[in-house]
Amino acid sequence: MDLIDRINANYNNLSRVHKRIVDYITDNPDRACFQSLKDFSDSVSASPVTVLRCLDKLGINGFLDLKKELRAYTRQSVYPGKRLASALSGLNSTSDIVHRVVQADLDNITNTFENLSSRDMYRACDILRNCGRVHLVAQGVSKTLLPFLQNRLSSLNIDVQIFDVDSTIFLTNMLSGIRTNDAFFMLSFPRLDNSRMPFLAEQLVKHNIPIVCMAENPASAVARHATVTLICQADTPIYYNSYSAPMVMANALVSLMAGQMKDDVQAFQTQIENLRSEYTAYSKMHDGNESSTQADANEEAPKLMEERPKRKRGRPRKVAPAPACSAVKADDEGAAN
Repeated sequence: MDLIDRINANYNNLSRVHKRIVDYITDNPDRACFQSLKDFSDSVSASPVTVLRCLDKLGINGFLDLKKELRAYTRQSVYPGKRLASALSGLNSTSDIVHRVVQADLDNITNTFENLSSRDMYRACDILRNCGRVHLVAQGVSKTLLPFLQNRLSSLNIDVQIFDVDSTIFLTNMLSGIRTNDAFFMLSFPRLDNSRMPFLAEQLVKHNIPIVCMAENPASAVARHATVTLICQADTPIYYNSYSAPMVMANALVSLMAGQMKDDVQAFQTQIENLRSEYTAYSKMHDGNESSTQADANEEAPKLMEERPKRKRGRPRKVAPAPACSAVKADDEGAAN
């Protein structure tokens, strides 16, 4: 039984003040889940002690547990557009919005790394650096993390590509080309608009393809099929998800991989630098030849112009028309006579 169900089941047994508190919770779950106890108390016109007593009657162990339950509830029931409109309508002023958003991101990063399993991080690194190719998968706004991951992994000389799940045709075609030693890095954050991500995860499990999943909820459809799941908090007061903590997590993961692959990475970077030096030398020589050829062509241009026949100026001379054939024949006959 979730929070709202427990409230509805106990509603008739509550006092008038407690009913006002739970009415605010059910009407504004996406707003209450980010308020402090003081702000919440002011919103329901009750003291903090009264709020805590009400929560105790509902079987909620403190205000922090209330916020956690409300966040879980809003993830499942409140759509992004509704969440944004509700959050903006509840603002009395915009003076503290930056502070609230930044503080939420700081809390996300802190909570993410306080609960991070170092064992899971090392397992994820082993999967990604020992596979044949890494396929990056995400949907919605979380796709913005994929180019960052692709760039970082490529710098480690890892074969990596972005896997397209937006089209069913592309999804099935790309699935047919997966190799047995490939691995997938999947981002799973609410909300998934369709079932392509879970379908892909199920297909990968059938073929024993390892999955590293970065998710907010370990019970999500994708995370349940993952070989290893890295849990990231993504709460934000205004929009549906914030990707500060996932971005920090991704950067930390790739940095850990770089440390494990130090010798290989240094050799790869040395090779890259050598290739760049060779290209620079080739480019200078090639560009120099082109420049000299162009200069020679420019020097020859005036000579070529001088060799061209000069055009006579003035009006063209008029030429008398040729006589008609009949007139020429008559003159010839007169001369004969």
